[in-house]
Amino acid sequence: MIDRAYLSLLATDDFLPGILVLAESLRKSGTRIPLQVLVTENVSTATHAELARQGIERKVIEAIPVPEGRTVRESRWIHIYSKLRIFEQVQFRKAVYLDADMIVCSNIDELFDHPPMSAVNAGGRLWVHSHWTGLNGGLLVIEPSRELFDRMLGQIGILDDRGEGDQGFLNSFFPDWPERAELHLDHRFNQLHLFLDAHRLRFGYRVPPALGLPEHPKRIKIIHYITGRKPWTDLEATRRKIRRNRWFQPELAGALQLWLDCYDGLRTSQPD
Repeated sequence: MIDRAYLSLLATDDFLPGILVLAESLRKSGTRIPLQVLVTENVSTATHAELARQGIERKVIEAIPVPEGRTVRESRWIHIYSKLRIFEQVQFRKAVYLDADMIVCSNIDELFDHPPMSAVNAGGRLWVHSHWTGLNGGLLVIEPSRELFDRMLGQIGILDDRGEGDQGFLNSFFPDWPERAELHLDHRFNQLHLFLDAHRLRFGYRVPPALGLPEHPKRIKIIHYITGRKPWTDLEATRRKIRRNRWFQPELAGALQLWLDCYDGLRTSQPD
């Protein structure tokens, strides 16, 4: 059994740029803990080839379909329940799961010292989202277990996922999570990019100017680019958004620039 690993999921070719940046940001953080990407069977051979060329370890998994009768808001949610397969990766004693639309700003190995199912109530500290009391599934500290995974499989389609796919399922499966203070990670570990400036004004959190900088108590460690429009969806539109928001939403602009800088560095380092 391998002691520790970072895990992520790639269930569509469209998220390849996200995985590449996530992997590169982990490298820049200085971690020596490996990243393994779980890849569903529908992902193309071209995407597999790019993952291999970038030195990203991958494991093909069988997709878990959305329960019958449930609807998905976007096509990217079709394989969203496949994330639950992180719990069956028992080749690892402990794992930290990261969504493919995240970037790691500095070393986060300390997360492995936290108990399983540690996560962030991302956005829930803002008064406009005070009704958000559950965990955000973008970052999870877990101890894989076949018994736990089998119990989850048995509850798919039975437990209410609250229209949120795997995240809603997990909040129903672990209903006491909101009251488990020891499982609540600092919000620096999962900052939703749309609310970065609000968190700066209210709590002092700051986007770092570059990846891999030394630790700072208010510097964000992980940025989570939520919503269906990702930084890579339209690169020129992302650049325009940075220019447009540089003065009015500087933390948002900084977060988008951080992602672009990492992605552009990957592109220029790739052979023709």
